[in-house]
Amino acid sequence: SLDVSGCEALQTLYCGFSELEKLVFKNNVKLQTIECSNCPIENLDTSECPALRDLDCSYTSINLLDVSDNEELIVLDVTYNPLLCLSLPIEYEGSIFGRDNQGDLSAYRLAIDKGDSIDLREFAPGIKASAISEVKGATIDGTVLTNFNERSEGMVSVSYVYDCGNGTKIDVELLIDITGDDEEENPPDV
Repeated sequence: SLDVSGCEALQTLYCGFSELEKLVFKNNVKLQTIECSNCPIENLDTSECPALRDLDCSYTSINLLDVSDNEELIVLDVTYNPLLCLSLPIEYEGSIFGRDNQGDLSAYRLAIDKGDSIDLREFAPGIKASAISEVKGATIDGTVLTNFNERSEGMVSVSYVYDCGNGTKIDVELLIDITGDDEEENPPDV
């Protein structure tokens, strides 16, 4: 864990290729660059970094990223992250690496028992149902996925398009390993 709260003069933070699992920012008003790629970070809150212009959080485990408060952001690299949703500033016109032909997002992987559903809010609490479209491989109701390609067991791919705001969209993929039995095993009555 690295807490840079109180480092008000900090302008650049390079902590990539480390074992950092958590970064804490508070009142980092001059911080313009964060490079935390190739770390096992799962969550990143940059709302206290209003001057942030360049964020490289590629090759991490971040599945929900909200940079909507970072109105100065110009470059965002989320390549090979298992993103389920991304929220951008309203007037964002910068580059996003890790979508379309600029790179790839990695698939979010999870396992469920046969017959179970998946509420995406369990994994990405800030996800907006209204931003999800073009669902393939499952049925969606709000943020709940069911009917996974009508497969009873095995690996299933589910994809959707997520609207990040300002017309920017990302393609999201989930790889779901369906195992087990959806019925309780009870011995027959004798």
